[in-house]
Amino acid sequence: MGIKTFAREIFLVCFILVFVVSCNGSVPDTDKAQRIDEFLRLCHEYRIFDGAVLVSESGKVIYKKSFGSANREWNVPNGLDSKFVIGSVSKQFTAMLILQLTEQDKLRLDGKISDYLPDFPKDKGNRVTIHQLLCHSSGIPNNLHFENWYTELWLKEYSTQELVELFYGLDLEFHPGSQFAYSNTGYYICAAIIEKVTGKKFEDVLMDGILKPLGMENSGFMDSTRVIPKMTTGCMYWNFAYIKPPYANPSSSKGAGSIYSTVEDLFKWVRGLAEQKLVSKKYQDLMFAPHINMRRTTGYGYGVVLGEEWIAGLDEAVSFAEHTGNQPGFSCLLFQIPDDDHSIIVLSNIDHIDLRLMKRGLVAILYGQQADVGKPISLVLVECETADEIQEAIDSYRKSNALYSIRRDAVNGLGFQFLHDKKGDMGLAVLEFNASEHPRSPWVFESLAEGYLMIGNTEKAIGNLNKLLELDPDNTSARKKLEELSRKK
Repeated sequence: MGIKTFAREIFLVCFILVFVVSCNGSVPDTDKAQRIDEFLRLCHEYRIFDGAVLVSESGKVIYKKSFGSANREWNVPNGLDSKFVIGSVSKQFTAMLILQLTEQDKLRLDGKISDYLPDFPKDKGNRVTIHQLLCHSSGIPNNLHFENWYTELWLKEYSTQELVELFYGLDLEFHPGSQFAYSNTGYYICAAIIEKVTGKKFEDVLMDGILKPLGMENSGFMDSTRVIPKMTTGCMYWNFAYIKPPYANPSSSKGAGSIYSTVEDLFKWVRGLAEQKLVSKKYQDLMFAPHINMRRTTGYGYGVVLGEEWIAGLDEAVSFAEHTGNQPGFSCLLFQIPDDDHSIIVLSNIDHIDLRLMKRGLVAILYGQQADVGKPISLVLVECETADEIQEAIDSYRKSNALYSIRRDAVNGLGFQFLHDKKGDMGLAVLEFNASEHPRSPWVFESLAEGYLMIGNTEKAIGNLNKLLELDPDNTSARKKLEELSRKK
């Protein structure tokens, strides 16, 4: 690693140390916005995040700001009025529409699917309730049951009825109400029920029931043909490049995704819930009740995950309600701490960003605690020019890894970038490092095997495929590849 690069790393380490120390202990309210800004600037600099963020404390906005590009091809910056697809956070809106119709005595939560959709197959429709659809305990298979979902089905334009009909022939995976299994399908069916009961399109019911009453003028349902002003362009960050995401027709996620919004509009939604503007307390409490256990201390309400967040430095955990959303090119987090009336809204036009890191950092700052964001080790390794420099960087990481973070997919992508650039020794050094840091991940050994095949080392490829199969014995494609390589050996 060159002198300039080394100097930059020393400066970076010192900067992070100063930042971490400054966030320790009690932070005055007046300083929290500055701490949040420093934290998010690092997230953006480290390519963890582009988009917009709003943070509120005790019901009041203390921070809102945008970062990065709304459209990378034209270098248009994001703004607070930039619109983002919010993915599965849309489920909260569908759940609220169901609760409104329930309060209006137009449907019952214990009513069966067949009570409202008479064409739905009776073997399932007579057994599954709306309540079970809302809390993912219906047993109706998720859309990913179809192997061609990503390659074919989600490309098509559907009416809500046509979307639901895709699932008519599938058997229930378990007895309704007996367990939790995340299912977008349940929310497709809820959208169909909403349309059947009201005689209106889902997007029109959404507008009349939620968006207009709350003044959410910059929100709506995505349309495959409509031009939406100030709509951001989604992208993926893959192999150290921003690329276009695969296309998904918005109609293929009606009720479960494809609502767009801004951070300020979502804050109106948060306040609407806090002030019970949409339904009475009796029905809103149902939304935030843990109806079924997901794992350990988390449960699922209606469109919300409920649990406890432990914060270093505090004696007690705080109770939260949250949901994340991911759709091609977009990521979203809506996190609330109802007891203290705090909220965090993160909207990004890069999909599958590290929302957990951002949430933990922002929550910590809200409670006057330390917020850490280490530089991704991949951004250090990409500056290396030789395999020796890569090893030096890895040794430095292992000595002081608290100052760095490691993202499995980013490191993996860098390894293959080096391989494609005909830098085999560097690429394999990076892939070997990734495998050593994630020894329980079958995927890293599959990648390592592929890397060795790219340079013609069959013996090493076979060894790593064997490691993969020790972790994932049912991986038929790996077993088939191993048999093929063994025959050629």
